[in-house]
Order: sequence, then structure tokens, then C-alpha cells
Amino acid sequence: MSGSYDNTIRVWDAQTGTTVAGPFDGHTNIVASVAFSPDGTHIVSGSYDNTIRVWDAQTGTTIAGPFDGHTRAVFSVVFSPDGTHIVSGSRDNIIRVWDAHTGTTVAGPFHGHTEEVTSVAFSSDGTHIVSGSYDNTIRVWDAQTGTTVAGPFDGHTREVTSVAFSPDGTHIVSGSWDNAIRVWDAQTGTTVAGPFHGDSNRVTSVVFSSNDTFIASESINKVGHLLDSTLSTIVSPFGMAYSLTNPFISNFLFYNLQFTASGWLYLNTLPILWIPPHLFTHMPHPQNTLLIGPDGTAFASYNQLLIGTQWSECFLEHETCYHSL
Repeated sequence: MSGSYDNTIRVWDAQTGTTVAGPFDGHTNIVASVAFSPDGTHIVSGSYDNTIRVWDAQTGTTIAGPFDGHTRAVFSVVFSPDGTHIVSGSRDNIIRVWDAHTGTTVAGPFHGHTEEVTSVAFSSDGTHIVSGSYDNTIRVWDAQTGTTVAGPFDGHTREVTSVAFSPDGTHIVSGSWDNAIRVWDAQTGTTVAGPFHGDSNRVTSVVFSSNDTFIASESINKVGHLLDSTLSTIVSPFGMAYSLTNPFISNFLFYNLQFTASGWLYLNTLPILWIPPHLFTHMPHPQNTLLIGPDGTAFASYNQLLIGTQWSECFLEHETCYHSL
């Protein structure tokens, strides 16, 4: 799912990249933020036209909105865990909580940030909201009263662009234009890990994995990183040079390995491995280190993958070669 500078929203097939729904028309300016409802049936969007809309995820019909209340661009929107409410952060420095069906403001406006609010997120139990701002700080709010219950958290030296709660609600991860990622104690605001600098570019997005083990981040140069949740190590940069364990193709760029929708793994134009359909949807593609999803993950081991001259030598000498999962 994506929101665009062309004022529209599209839903895409994650495997093939084809548009499966949309474009959804309605906003009159840039769509800055989109999010699915917990059950996947609806989409909420926030726009530079200062409004929020809720859409049917299949038909693109506007089923609620536009919600009016913000006086400047809406930078961030997300559903509550039960799907009944929507929280929004705006360039007007304000946070609001809305009834997802009626568009009524049920909490807020929350005042506290002195610059635009770039990112908002609910805790997993829906009782708290975390926000990041261009004022370089992070705040935690009571989702019903709008009271600041923790913060402001100080540490970033530039704009905070993305914030998220850990699944258990005890920690918050943040990314900033100071090129750093930090993990905070959600109650005290103490930095418990970081700052971590994955590269020398502004961090635009951060999120915890569902088991609290990893943090995924993306920077303005379109490079993502997978970090362990203590941020003590970088597990792997997505889409960058990655050394395979097979010596024949060590230092090989993963960009030359591609999955097709039918489950075949291609090396350039050469099919080298087929993944059964029941495993294919749970596998990270070669450019990714990990697939974060609710249904588990399957991995392919390339340790015994033999291609080129190694394959022919193996076949002639041993008459038995295989690809292993």
C-alpha cells in the first residue's frame, strides 16, 4: 500500500508488484501517510490537504471522512489496535484521536510539541500514544485524556521522523534526521540502547519485529537495515553486497538473485532453485535478511548451491548434486 505525491493511494501485490486496488481518488494534495486497519479491510490516509479519509481496501470507496480538524498537513495516521480509533499527527503541532467510523474527535487536540508532529503510534493495548516531532523530542500520551505521561525524551539532535512501541509496550524505538536510531524506556525516557548509526543518512522509518528481537530501519538513501533489538550489532543491510557462504559465489551481489511469482530463484536469467508454494510466501527474498510477519519465516540455505563449473564437476565426479533447503 502506498500514498503518493499524485494525491492517490494504491494497493499492490507484495510478490508481483501489480496494482490490486486503486488508484483511490479523493485527496486534493499529497498523501503523506497510509495504514491498514488491524483486520486489513480498511485503509486510513492523511494528506497535505489537512484531512483524513478511511477507505474500503478492496474497492477504494471512501467509507468515512474527510475528517476535518487539523489546520495544516497531516503527516502520520494509524488505527488503534481494536480498529475503532485513529490517531493523527500534523504539521500544526497537534495530535488528535478520531472515531474511525464517524470522524468525531474523541480525544485531543494534544498540545505539547513545539514543531510539527511527524510520527504517531499506539501501544499494543491502545492505552498510550507515542509521538515524534521536528522539535527533536518524543512524547508518550494517555490516549484518552491527552495528558503527557512521559517525556519529552531528549537525545536526538535533529528532527525525529519515526517512532514505534515495542510489542510489549516497554520500549520505544525512534529514528531521526541526525542519522541515529535510539531505543528508549517507555516510562522513564532513558536511552536504553543507542544511538546507533547504520549509515550516514537520515533515518526515515523504524519498526520492531513482532517478537521484540529485531528492529528494521530505512534511511533517506533507500537503504534499510536490520538490527538486533539491543542495537549492539547491525545484522545486515538490505539490498547491499552480501557474502554468500558458497565460495564460488562469495562476494556476489544479491541483486543478481531474484524470485519470480512462480517460486523460481533466478541467477540473472538462469533458474537455479524452485521453492514449494507453501514455503514461498514465508521466505525473505534474496535482497532481504528477514521477513517479519505473523505466519513465521522459512529460510533457504545456499551453502550447498553449486552452479557453473562446480555443478558440472560435481555431476561428472559424483553423479549426484542437489539444492538444499
